[in-house]
Amino acid sequence: MATIKYFANLIPLAEAQKLLTVADGTPVHHNTLLRWIKKGVGPRHNRIRLRATLVGKWLTSREWIEEFLSRRTEAALDAVDPYFQASESARRCEEAIAILAAERAACRTNRKSRKSPGEQPCSTTV
Repeated sequence: MATIKYFANLIPLAEAQKLLTVADGTPVHHNTLLRWIKKGVGPRHNRIRLRATLVGKWLTSREWIEEFLSRRTEAALDAVDPYFQASESARRCEEAIAILAAERAACRTNRKSRKSPGEQPCSTTV
């Protein structure tokens, strides 16, 4: 009984093509679906595959397509944008330079105000 319910939700790739369209409204090519099933999408170490089963022909389901698309979207959102990474590291460098400059200024002020020779010098080395 469970296998009948299992197969009841499955659809052939020809029907799945119609569910997925590209920007101009044309359906995704049959070979694209086969590539998503067999090879997947994404980097080699973290491939995302469209779930399907082979029963004479490839079958998938609407749920599996939704799952595949949501995992692809999550992976795309988690990917590091090189432009953002560069600007983020530049911002961190600027913050570090500002902190060092403030510490340097505080160290110079401490040196001038030091009265006794036994006081420890500033720990910041420049």
